[in-house]
Amino acid sequence: MATAQVFEVRASPGKGYGVFATRNIKKGTQIMHDKAFFRTSGNGDPTNDEILRALGRLSEEDQNRFMALEEGQRHESKVLRIFHNNCFASDHKHGKAVYPNVSRFNHSCRSNAWHYNGRIIAKRNIKTGEEFTITYNEVSHQSLTASQRGERTWQIWGFRCDCVACSPSDAQQLSDARRQLISAILNRLDDREALKNSRADWLKSERYTSHQPSSALTRTQRVEHNFLLARLREAEELSPFSVISAYAGAAMSLAEYVNTHMSSPRFEDLLPVAPARYIHEWINTALQMAQRSFPHGDQCIVATQKNYNNIHKHWWMSAAEQDLPASVFAVKMHLGTGTARPEAFLTQAEFKTLMRQRLRQL
Repeated sequence: MATAQVFEVRASPGKGYGVFATRNIKKGTQIMHDKAFFRTSGNGDPTNDEILRALGRLSEEDQNRFMALEEGQRHESKVLRIFHNNCFASDHKHGKAVYPNVSRFNHSCRSNAWHYNGRIIAKRNIKTGEEFTITYNEVSHQSLTASQRGERTWQIWGFRCDCVACSPSDAQQLSDARRQLISAILNRLDDREALKNSRADWLKSERYTSHQPSSALTRTQRVEHNFLLARLREAEELSPFSVISAYAGAAMSLAEYVNTHMSSPRFEDLLPVAPARYIHEWINTALQMAQRSFPHGDQCIVATQKNYNNIHKHWWMSAAEQDLPASVFAVKMHLGTGTARPEAFLTQAEFKTLMRQRLRQL
């Protein structure tokens, strides 16, 4: 856990207690690393007896700390109410975890910190005296409008958020529009994990527009959807983890598309300068964000680094390093005997024309 000088728990107006900064905090700072009381495994919810058995393995002090956490409203037994009101997603076999101190952080849909496996990390610079906030269940909240999120937080936790993304204003309307786009994009990308909670029973009373795909995405559309998803998540100040996955998805989708064309003898003389630059920029953005967001190391860094390495194994990725004008989209290479040399520098329009001509010859 972080030192006592970084944060303190005290009364938060209208919210009971909250966690506040005791000094200025820089973006990327780890505020807390909390150890869970216990973790569950599997996608299903634990039973009352399973929680009681887990509590029985704790010390008397930790049992008392667990029982002192805020209760929810939706379950019959006290331990189930406490568990469901304070649990977070865990990377332990897709289960859930309850933390003694993370549970003290209040919710905001536009939070200034984020939670990942017991770690609380600042998403932006935070001033002394400012309350730290995190987003509860961001996976499903990212694709919901303010009214939909309000209904959900009220039914599950008994409060309605009053952050800038939820309070009636032009900013709230813009946020709603972005989140509706996120919902549509996730549906088109067929991200069932991110959308499965967005159509739960408590949403049936909402006027919800379902974006049912009429056909599968083309490869270029998948690139565009992933890139737009990354930018929308950034604009909504969602967790770095979600932004990283979208940028990496855009880079890998474009790399797959380019590599498919470059593997054909008909296109081996075309060096895709602009696409290679985009791919490099997006995967590099994802890797740098992972390294900043997980200063103590994490599988996210390992996975993103692996994607980075795999992408840069493609011979045509050397085009990203070419010092050429921005107007150059591709280079037509002369592949005679000896070393290949540039034959023509193509704009995007010229490249498309040449591609269409060659495709007609197939």
